[in-house]
Amino acid sequence: MVKQRFNLKSGETYASREADLQAKADKIEEMLGHPKTPQPSYQPKGTVRVQTNEQVRTRLSQQHASIQDELKAIEKERAQRQDAQTQSIQKSKTL
Repeated sequence: MVKQRFNLKSGETYASREADLQAKADKIEEMLGHPKTPQPSYQPKGTVRVQTNEQVRTRLSQQHASIQDELKAIEKERAQRQDAQTQSIQKSKTL
C-alpha cells in the first residue's frame, strides 16, 4: 500500500480515487441489496450452489468493507495533509 501511494499515476488525485472507490462500493452495495433468496430459475438447486452463493456474498461484503476502510483512510490522509499545511503556514508566520 505504501508503494502504491508513492507511485500514483500523475492524473490520479484523492478526489478521483475516492470517486472510483465510491462507485465500486455503490456497485457492490447494489449487488448485495438483492434478496438473499433468488427468484425461481431453471438452474438446478443444490447444496454446492447455495454454498457458492454464500461464499460470493461474504467476499463481496468483505470487499465492500475494505473499500469503505480505504475511503476512510483517504479522508484521514486529506485531513492530515491539511493540518500539516496549516501548521507549516503558522510556523512560517511566527518566525
